[in-house]
Amino acid sequence: MTSDGEPRRSARDAYAEATRDQFDTPELQLGPWTSDSLLNDPKHMCFVLARYKFCAKMFEGKGVVLEVGAGDGFGLPLVAQAVGQLYALDWDRRLLDGNARRLAHLKNVTYLYADLNDSAPDVSVDGAYSNSVQLKIDSGLGRQGSVPTAAVELGMAKLVLPELGHMVFLLGG
Repeated sequence: MTSDGEPRRSARDAYAEATRDQFDTPELQLGPWTSDSLLNDPKHMCFVLARYKFCAKMFEGKGVVLEVGAGDGFGLPLVAQAVGQLYALDWDRRLLDGNARRLAHLKNVTYLYADLNDSAPDVSVDGAYSNSVQLKIDSGLGRQGSVPTAAVELGMAKLVLPELGHMVFLLGG
């Protein structure tokens, strides 16, 4: 008995009650990049999430934000909860279709298909970012210092994409 006269619960019963919500939550499938990381390089997932956490903090409270190179969407939930509307752009329809299916609970995310080598999406945003290591922009790029870059006009924002960089963005005015 407890001090208030109630029967003492076992540790097993207390654990079962405390974790009921987690076990009632539907499990989510991971995308191809994230599945590969979990199987072959689990530490990599920590670095990816840290970059997305940084972006979410930088864009917190912004109305409309664009991710260039959304990949399999592993970090989209972090940014989506911090902004009003998130556009997730990629040039691989398979990834976008998978994201839309797996991340359907993210009601403020719109998936855009575009190849920035051909054209920019017709959206106006308050800010943009890219965490994509694999983002490829074809030749014919301008130069900023010694780093090849592509500048993409996105409404109020200009996104500068260094060839080998991450998270380079300029917030719109």
